[in-house]
Amino acid sequence: KKFGYKEYVLASAVTNSCLLGGIVFGFPGLVLILRREGVFSEVCSCGVYCSGQQEQMAILSTIGFAAAIGSRLFAGIFLDKFGPKLTAVLSGLVSFAGLLLLATAKDVTALDERITPAWIILAVGGSSMHLTS
Repeated sequence: KKFGYKEYVLASAVTNSCLLGGIVFGFPGLVLILRREGVFSEVCSCGVYCSGQQEQMAILSTIGFAAAIGSRLFAGIFLDKFGPKLTAVLSGLVSFAGLLLLATAKDVTALDERITPAWIILAVGGSSMHLTS
């Protein structure tokens, strides 16, 4: 059987959801990487992972979840008005912008400054992408 339109749509929806739809919900695994890289380490005077850094990570997680859930209303309205194709393309571009913002951080200080806006952008783009599936 050849790969037709329906199979393409299914494969695309699954791929988009896996790659972009749940980035924010994978935050507990990302915390390990962020700790190793020293993100928010300036709040710790002892030089190791401390409660201040843990609080910053918790705030970042909460902001991401709130942005993901809160943006679904607006993404749904946009989806109803313009359809799933345009919504998926724009969601992908928004997610790409968030990933680009993270990827272009030169050092930990730049990452500290960029991670919150990038995380919000990724939450909005990923949540909207998940909605189009």
